[in-house]
Amino acid sequence: MAFIKTSDKFLEINSCDLQHLYGSRSQYKYDNRLDYGIHYILKGSCTIEDKGERILVEAGEIYIYYPDEDQFYFYSEHVETEVFYINFVGTGCEAVLRELGFFGKRVVKVGVSERAKDLLIEMVHEYYAKRPMWGINCASLFCQALATLARNVIQEENNITAPLHSSVDGVIRYMHTHYGENNSLEFYANMCHLSVGRFSHIFKTTTGMSPKQYMTKVKVDSAVYMLKNRPFSIAKIAEMIGVFDPNYFCRLIKKHTGKTPLQLRK
Repeated sequence: MAFIKTSDKFLEINSCDLQHLYGSRSQYKYDNRLDYGIHYILKGSCTIEDKGERILVEAGEIYIYYPDEDQFYFYSEHVETEVFYINFVGTGCEAVLRELGFFGKRVVKVGVSERAKDLLIEMVHEYYAKRPMWGINCASLFCQALATLARNVIQEENNITAPLHSSVDGVIRYMHTHYGENNSLEFYANMCHLSVGRFSHIFKTTTGMSPKQYMTKVKVDSAVYMLKNRPFSIAKIAEMIGVFDPNYFCRLIKKHTGKTPLQLRK
């Protein structure tokens, strides 16, 4: 089998598939492969060898091989296993893995995610169908799946359960559709049935911003869009995002965009 040795693209899928293994021992050995490899165990288990040590990788875990590494792994004939494998290359591979917190790790517990599974199935279909723009679509789907798994890791580390994550998603949607309101932290915390402190912690873990910072960004983004695309007066747009002091509105927009409302309107 021929492998892509290098690629000047940011990220390129070299090979991928979803395997269902049961009833016969499957063993794989590669010497100094030149691409990255990620295997995501959905069901069952796999045994890998790392520097002479054998490690059992179980459902809900990924294991990663890096360029120029010897690879050895096998699946027991007594265990029904379902596993995605993805081999990939590109100038951005290391940067992507670092951003996700995966780089340098061999095995990462990420959980079994239906969302990630659906994205990877679509990636495999794209890879084999070879329709127009399949390469960039495969890379995009792969990155989305990895980001989903990385998010699972962060939420697990911060003890954020699926219902809590769903509640925060509801608050985020509310902020985007009610950007003219000026609600307190207590209002949003009550939507999630959480204390203000717990809500603020989960919200920042999810979005990277405090609730106040996020709401301000939503207001500013909405105002900028209207300044550029709607015929409303500047005073009217300020009121529409819940700001009733024109001077404060001008300062707010300039602080976040570097331009005044009049400059944005031109």
